[in-house]
Amino acid sequence: MFPDQFPEMLSEFIRRYAPSLSAVEMLVFFAGKPGSMWTFEELIGNFKTRGFSEAVVSEHLKQFCQAGLLREDAGRFSYRAENAQLAEAVELLVAAFNERPVTLIRTIYALADDPLRSFSDAFRFKKE
Repeated sequence: MFPDQFPEMLSEFIRRYAPSLSAVEMLVFFAGKPGSMWTFEELIGNFKTRGFSEAVVSEHLKQFCQAGLLREDAGRFSYRAENAQLAEAVELLVAAFNERPVTLIRTIYALADDPLRSFSDAFRFKKE
């Protein structure tokens, strides 16, 4: 599915919404079960076995809900991309996770180590 490099759309999505391997793993988990809903406690139980702390799970849930990737309804979380662009990016992320995991991990770390982007991001206004 992918040539030598990931599409820019996927790289940008990773940078903005899934900048760590734990974030990618959580999002892939949710996207793989789109009709399912889980409580926070169920998610903690699931992700602790993968080495995630409660704080990491909580932070990712908060970020994904704010980004329009997950929905929280009565204390239960489920996958729901807010628009077609996010849904397409998540599909690409899942494909990259399954087909090119080493390239995906390298991309995550390369994006995290981009000092110029980190510097310019410090001056961006964030939506509160």
